Amino acid sequence: MKWIKRILITIVILVIGGAAGAIGASVAWHKVMSSFASTALVEVAVDARYLQSERVNEVLNRKTEAIPSLVQQLHSVHRRYLTEAQYNSALWAVRRFYADPQMEIPSSIRSILDALPPQPPIACELGPQIQQGNHEGVEQTPGSDSERRADVP
Repeated sequence: MKWIKRILITIVILVIGGAAGAIGASVAWHKVMSSFASTALVEVAVDARYLQSERVNEVLNRKTEAIPSLVQQLHSVHRRYLTEAQYNSALWAVRRFYADPQMEIPSSIRSILDALPPQPPIACELGPQIQQGNHEGVEQTPGSDSERRADVP
């Protein structure tokens, strides 16, 4: 009878400990996500204010200066939490930004961008083919033109 009591006490302790751990992890996660949401909101508000006062170049310069450190952070810290498609998609967007011949890829991120696989064509790059209904070879992603309702412009 004593061993049953010990087993029940052990089970109760494990359940309480597991619940406490889950609650603690949830609070920590919400703290991190709340901080991220707050920072994102500040960034959008600052950009909107600058754009409203026609300070477009300041917004462009700030974002351009931030890209290399964000790429390095994505590559070294966040990559393990992303799928390959998410990781590649984010870096393809950066590579498209630097596709302008006047934009030089910073040496700090050149090797990261050079290691990317070739990007499949996207709908806006295949404009005439898409307009004619030829979707062959176009990567289908959620929210792409091919998934939109026909009655929605």
